[in-house]
Amino acid sequence: MLEIDEYASGLGWDQPARLFALVDTAKLRTQEPGLAAQLGLDQGDAAAPLTPIEQDEIPAGQALDEFLGTIAWPDAVVGCALTVERLMLPPSAETSVPEGLNDKQLAKWVAKHPDRQEVRMTVAVLRDGARDSAVRLREKDSPTEVLTGAGLVPGLAEALSATFAD
Repeated sequence: MLEIDEYASGLGWDQPARLFALVDTAKLRTQEPGLAAQLGLDQGDAAAPLTPIEQDEIPAGQALDEFLGTIAWPDAVVGCALTVERLMLPPSAETSVPEGLNDKQLAKWVAKHPDRQEVRMTVAVLRDGARDSAVRLREKDSPTEVLTGAGLVPGLAEALSATFAD
């Protein structure tokens, strides 16, 4: 997960969401030695146990939750991860949210709020239910300032886990 966060960080901000399949590195070496070599995974046991493989770009204009609902992973994929940028408000701002706003109006209101924070969230889930996440604030864009934890972005983790449901 942190490897994916670091990769996304290297691309800079204002990027589209990115989806990754997570595959077992040892099986990848055995079943796809050419691909493993191309990815630099043929260097012995130094590689991580899971290898992220970036998927095609998420279609522009399609809601992320709708897109995730269309995904079905093959058995070789043991997990998936997603990076996405969003605006967030501190909990103290919840009491000032105007009532009756639709999603578009709410997004506009948040974008103009003086306490908004731009964040990049990276969430990874495995078929077995394990999950982890990282949140990076744009104003503190440093590898040492990344918040990590399994429960930081529960809604996104649930949506990614649902892509493995039968």
